[in-house]
Amino acid sequence: MIAQAVAAFGGIDVLFNNAGFNKPVPFFDVDEANFNSIIRVNTLGVLIGMQEAGKQMIEQGRGGKIINTASIAGRQGYAEFAPYCASKAGVISLTQAAAREMAKYKITVNGIAPGVVRTPLWDGLEQDMIDRGVIKQKGEFIESFSAGILVGRPSLPDDLAGLCAFLASSESDYITGQIIMCDGGMVLV
Repeated sequence: MIAQAVAAFGGIDVLFNNAGFNKPVPFFDVDEANFNSIIRVNTLGVLIGMQEAGKQMIEQGRGGKIINTASIAGRQGYAEFAPYCASKAGVISLTQAAAREMAKYKITVNGIAPGVVRTPLWDGLEQDMIDRGVIKQKGEFIESFSAGILVGRPSLPDDLAGLCAFLASSESDYITGQIIMCDGGMVLV
């Protein structure tokens, strides 16, 4: 991916690490396969992305921006999503570790922590919940999970775009190692 970007555009200045999937199971039913599959994509994938983009940015010598997608689930645990929560807590820690390592190269590393975002991920989660008999119909899970959002609705991808553009811009040059909540006021930290 990095080599293709460099070949096409002559370098890489920004990496947006937006890895994530979830396969919810009850806490006592989490097994190694479920845990490892989520961790490999959501956490290890982010680490490898940061390493490879970081190496390229260092070689270029002009700094760069790395933005990782964490989650509110990395700040508090949910029993049905335990491996997902662990994976996103890992993204938070890896973001901080990478920020410490890459600052000397003028590379900032930050993350965003969305809450409920209306995407195909939620469609899949709801189907999993229907299949397990936890909910009866589409829309039920996202609406109940969104009930505590202070702005009154789940977010849309466009609600996150401005924050990501800011973190990718020179306006954020003095921000690194931070996870910025962008959840409509669902979790107040």
